[in-house]
Amino acid sequence: MNLKTKPAASKSAVRNVRKWLRNRNDPIHHNEVEFVDAKDVIAARPPRAPFRPAFEQNVLIPIVGRLGLFSNRPGRDPTQPSDCTTIEIDDDLFDGVVSLCIFLVAVVMLIAPLWALTSLENQFHKLGVITGFLIIFLLVLNWGTLAKPFEILAATAG
Repeated sequence: MNLKTKPAASKSAVRNVRKWLRNRNDPIHHNEVEFVDAKDVIAARPPRAPFRPAFEQNVLIPIVGRLGLFSNRPGRDPTQPSDCTTIEIDDDLFDGVVSLCIFLVAVVMLIAPLWALTSLENQFHKLGVITGFLIIFLLVLNWGTLAKPFEILAATAG
């Protein structure tokens, strides 16, 4: 494995590591974690789609997290302080919820134009609805996946 091919760690990932260390009263000696402030920190996880972090922060964690599926309650782990802001998430469960949300959006994107087309008489309005939904679908695929541009166009055309 070539480390040069690994992407740089995102600012949010570095910020999360700093926050995790701070929430646990710096459990590792500061000399051992100086690498966090270096410019050459790489990401251990594969890159995610551009829209995914925003979706996680603004939709999944506030809504689904309130149901208790994702967060560890403070005080459950004796090493975790009671005022801890860290949310521990089971990756498989979280990926399953994300997949379900993507599936629901895809179903709506397939069915909504059909309902819109049935209420229109003018051919130009129907063409406008089809064009609009294709553009929206193309944008959702572009921001929501890591697919290459030609793969996104093929999926939109399909």
